[in-house]
Amino acid sequence: PKERLLPQDVEGLRALYDGEIHRVDRLVGGLTGQIEAHGLADRTLVVLTSDHGQEFMEHGGYTYGHSLYDEVLQVPLILAGPGIPTGEAVGTQVSLLDMAPTLVEIAGAASLPEAEGQSLLPALQGETLEEKPIFSESLYRVPQELKAVRRDGLKLIFDINGNQIELYDLKIDPDEQQDMAAEAGDVAQTLLDELLGWVAHTSQVGRELPRSVPPQEFTEAVW
Repeated sequence: PKERLLPQDVEGLRALYDGEIHRVDRLVGGLTGQIEAHGLADRTLVVLTSDHGQEFMEHGGYTYGHSLYDEVLQVPLILAGPGIPTGEAVGTQVSLLDMAPTLVEIAGAASLPEAEGQSLLPALQGETLEEKPIFSESLYRVPQELKAVRRDGLKLIFDINGNQIELYDLKIDPDEQQDMAAEAGDVAQTLLDELLGWVAHTSQVGRELPRSVPPQEFTEAVW
């Protein structure tokens, strides 16, 4: 039978998660303390981020990996070090794809012409950053395959196998509780076309990537 969580179960999971955050906070504090103690603070960049968020029944699920709501997609991104202003927050939406170009530019290395992300250093220095659409995807269990795009405060989620879309106005509905796909058909179609264009592009890139034979222990593994 499908697991069901009681409200007290959800609060217990939140408490455990808060404990994990507290532990990471202490570990990061210890690391930065050692950097300062060894006189490396003036030439060390510290970046704190994550690969995903966590669900606590905001949309009926928990853990992560089987939805593309913002509780899963939004992650921290904190940079501290020489040349990085203290206490500055950038409001423009950015992507983890932007991390490589950012670190390369901060390090003073040659730019990455093949990178699809953009360096965030200009934004950290007070310049206006061009806001680009942000794409996301999740393949949790076949046949559930989800793709999403965010642009101009709107977010569209597309269930490919179910051929269903959801559309949210994040400016007035940041918790994604009011699906407006039915009454905003033209807007939804525009975003869907953009999303499908990205899917076609990434599929082409995937086909062009060099292939290698995985180790035997991987091919025989049961996941």
